Amino acid sequence: MTPKRSSTSCGFTWNWREKDTTPPGREWPVSATPAGPYRFVSSFRPNGNMSRDMTLFVDEDGSAYQMYSSRDNYDLRVVKLSHDYLTATTQDSLLFSSHREAPALFKRNNRYYLITSGCTGWDPNEATVHEASSVFGPWKLLGDPMQGPSAKTTFGGQSTYVQPIQGKPDTFLFMADRWNPKDLKDSRYLWLPVSFEKDQPIIRWTDQWDLNAGTKGY
Repeated sequence: MTPKRSSTSCGFTWNWREKDTTPPGREWPVSATPAGPYRFVSSFRPNGNMSRDMTLFVDEDGSAYQMYSSRDNYDLRVVKLSHDYLTATTQDSLLFSSHREAPALFKRNNRYYLITSGCTGWDPNEATVHEASSVFGPWKLLGDPMQGPSAKTTFGGQSTYVQPIQGKPDTFLFMADRWNPKDLKDSRYLWLPVSFEKDQPIIRWTDQWDLNAGTKGY
């Protein structure tokens, strides 16, 4: 089973994991602290759908969503979670069928942005970013947000999360996995700042950056 995203709300931590079943599903424990101990809650497939690569997103109103690859990664879906975040509701929609995975969802100025990866195993590939006014879409393709050397392979990484920086408005960090297929436990992370041009996310390669510098935080 592969650990996925952890989030905190309502005084507990919840940690979703991909369950190695056929078809894959979700299972997760909860804890009062990120360090545990954890208590197993349950496992399920959202509304019976295969659930593979995924991310979790909590909106400004406290609503939580799971965005996940389904149908052997050919479909990308989103489901709203229950008010306690422990089960899926029936608000479950197909976003698009483009053979995408590794969704990373974030929100800026009441617009939602979704960065995804193609499906090429452990090998890096070209990222895309979509934009929508609702988590449930419709989603508009904006293209590849990466710029710089090796941009067409996401700088050797695969999208995993976009982190808003608390205390620094309009500042976001793009996070990616740099997989090492010969020794997966030795895989590394790639973090780069996100900038915007005409409300379109741009992620440029830079050898070094400082969140405390500049008007945008880097």
